[in-house]
Amino acid sequence: MTSTKFQVRLFLDKYFIYDLLKHPKKVDYFEKITRIHTKSLDYPFLHNHIFDSDFLELSKFKKNISGAILGICHPIQIPLALNGHDEISKVVKYCINLATKKPYKILILTNKEKEPKYENNEHYTEDESVKDAISVVSGDLALEMINLISPI
Repeated sequence: MTSTKFQVRLFLDKYFIYDLLKHPKKVDYFEKITRIHTKSLDYPFLHNHIFDSDFLELSKFKKNISGAILGICHPIQIPLALNGHDEISKVVKYCINLATKKPYKILILTNKEKEPKYENNEHYTEDESVKDAISVVSGDLALEMINLISPI
């Protein structure tokens, strides 16, 4: 399969992955997200991100999941500059920085409970350009977005 220029990068939080692991079509979605991650023309194997602390927590939660998670996203150490910020602010601020690189659009994938916390976060709401570059999605909408990005 050839590399593809995707129009958006993904940031997956642990809450999205916990929900995905319960989904009846989780294997299909893992395959689609893996395709996005590995076949990216701009960032092969670095296209999708997760914080390493979330990756480690998920790895302890379910044995043998580490390889599958590494297939769908790249664990990133939380930058020191984000110390002192709450969990949601860390993700938003990290994604603001990530959106300064092509393709300049980020989708934060989370669950229904966390979605409003992202959308009401002061760093997300303080500047309209942030909302232009970063979208937060969960549940069925997140899965629809994955289907649109990787229609296989």
